[in-house]
Amino acid sequence: MSLLDVKSLIAGRDGDLLIELGNLPNDRPKPKPSDIQSSRESRMAGSTEERREEDPNEDLFRSPSYLVYEAIVGPAFEFFVQAQQVVRRIVCIDLHHRSRGTLSDEFEVLQIAHKVGADLETLWHRRPSVIDIYGQPEALHDTLCAPVALEVCRTFRQYVANFLANFIYLHRVAFAIYPRTDRVNGAVDKIIQLATIESAGSLPGHLPVSFMWPIFVAGLEGSHDQRQWIVQEMQRMAAARENEPATSIARHPSADKVLLLLEEMTRRQDVSRSWADSRCVRRELFSNPFVMI
Repeated sequence: MSLLDVKSLIAGRDGDLLIELGNLPNDRPKPKPSDIQSSRESRMAGSTEERREEDPNEDLFRSPSYLVYEAIVGPAFEFFVQAQQVVRRIVCIDLHHRSRGTLSDEFEVLQIAHKVGADLETLWHRRPSVIDIYGQPEALHDTLCAPVALEVCRTFRQYVANFLANFIYLHRVAFAIYPRTDRVNGAVDKIIQLATIESAGSLPGHLPVSFMWPIFVAGLEGSHDQRQWIVQEMQRMAAARENEPATSIARHPSADKVLLLLEEMTRRQDVSRSWADSRCVRRELFSNPFVMI
């Protein structure tokens, strides 16, 4: 729920954030050998009769295929969750969640933003090494079957794209009056590169819903050509709403609204040659908030 709360606040919903959940721990906790042993013993405890009485669906989480998949993807998922929680700290310094405009306000925001940026860099350097294989599914074929290798790499691409989106969002919240940094430009380029790979190999014919937020913020800071490509991809995602069942996990519930918001914000930015606020524009266009996940 915390990730949905963050994204809905970005899109314009009112509410308070639990900012402390976005703080990056100084040291990653490592399990003690005694803890690991006791955990194993507790999982092995229980008679055969007790195990038979358990929910049959839980057998899925004991299957070798699931355990192997979790061993590979689990550390990357923890990285992804940590990165998403940092978004809380960015939201808390935008003009809708704290005072802005005075010299002291902006100085304080810059200090916080620099700390958030440093934490994002630290988190990136701490990322699990396995996440770097997002573009090499063939390198896993000796270990995993081809469909699983492809799914693992697709998952990692989505994690990396959402992580890089944080650099763009931080720039728009705290440093919008300054030129884009190499980190921001690089994040835009990399998100589009990842989305291009994902789109080319996507069976539904469009990007997965988890790419909506990264390509949205990339479109706000990208070049004209990059923006055109992103708009085309969003149009394909919006069209999927009519061609796929409402319950489909590949269907984004607000794709058409996100597309309209992106087009209107970029139009205003082109006219004014300045930054446009997504929440203000959203409130002018739509009566209800929506989430981008």
